[in-house]
Amino acid sequence: MLNWSTGHGPGFKFVDNFEHIDNKTGVATFFLDKNSEYLKHHFPKKPILPAVFLIESAAQAAGILWSKTNKKFFNKNIYGIAGVEKFNFYKFVLPEETVTLKIEFLSSINKLGRFKITCTVNEKNVAQGIILMAKLDNIL
Repeated sequence: MLNWSTGHGPGFKFVDNFEHIDNKTGVATFFLDKNSEYLKHHFPKKPILPAVFLIESAAQAAGILWSKTNKKFFNKNIYGIAGVEKFNFYKFVLPEETVTLKIEFLSSINKLGRFKITCTVNEKNVAQGIILMAKLDNIL
């Protein structure tokens, strides 16, 4: 387990734990608490994790992996999603489930990084795709 921060406040943190495997891979987890504010309004009678939050969780995990493997390039900067490609959703994530995110660094060019993300719940695929992350200079 590594010490890390996504830079987000506690209400927008979608990674609970992160394990740095090597320079190209990592594994993160995110527990979907049934009391999460956003679940109260996303299909209130049968709440599910919004797909965009699953992508955000993947982006936060990818940012953690990239920052841990590129300390010279990444210091006190802000990183964000630059693109989402081929992200498919296979199953809903329900309250009280833990999502495991397997992150694989694919490539980088200048300030852009490309990552493959596989999301599972109880070892069953719930989503998979590729996201592009970017170093964001002086935007905030």
